[in-house]
Amino acid sequence: MPLQNAATAQKILLGAFIIGFGSIILGFTSKLHFPDSDYNFLGKKDRARLSIDKPLSQVFVAQENGLSEVKVHIGGLDLWPGEALVFELRDESCAHTLATDSWTPLKPKPLNYTRFTFERIPESMEKKYCAYITYTSPYDRKTNDAPYINTNELAGKSYTAVSKNKVYENETLQLRPAYSTDSFAADTWRLIERMSQYKPTYIKGLPLLLLFGFTILGGFSLGLWIIFEKEEDRRR
Repeated sequence: MPLQNAATAQKILLGAFIIGFGSIILGFTSKLHFPDSDYNFLGKKDRARLSIDKPLSQVFVAQENGLSEVKVHIGGLDLWPGEALVFELRDESCAHTLATDSWTPLKPKPLNYTRFTFERIPESMEKKYCAYITYTSPYDRKTNDAPYINTNELAGKSYTAVSKNKVYENETLQLRPAYSTDSFAADTWRLIERMSQYKPTYIKGLPLLLLFGFTILGGFSLGLWIIFEKEEDRRR
């Protein structure tokens, strides 16, 4: 009976390890979006407060095909139950909604950028889109408690406080469009290329990919070894 219990425990532990490891890999691969480097947030910074049901919007040009995410640098993101940040990807006139995503208190607070993800747009290169962000709340919260979007001076850019119909010229919301492909292999290789930018020549490209792959395989093998080694110790 003890051996049967040990075998059952080993199967449960093995199953939990495989599911957990697989979830980590799946979570990693599902978030391979590559941000636009056209927005460089240097110089004077400020913030645009998000009042309840008073959206902010900004038109941007997609630099690549495969637009699938917009990252926004949002501060004060202490949402209460029932509140949300609603992101809409609209056409260049900001009139027609193409895709939506939202941020609610159920999601973990982001370390830097708040990511709004939507279905990939294959033919997005050089097309204009509107990032339309609304803060919704059933509470009468003070203005200073509301979330805000960091802004930056940037020539040629502008954003709009929709409720005021006011355009802020030569300023940008701190946002970055991000892109992906429909191929995991292509996204992985692009990740390797980006990681290779500041690496010595001997560890760029394929060597870095092999190192990355061996690290994942090694971690998986180590986990299996620990599980089966513990089982051997019990039998002894």
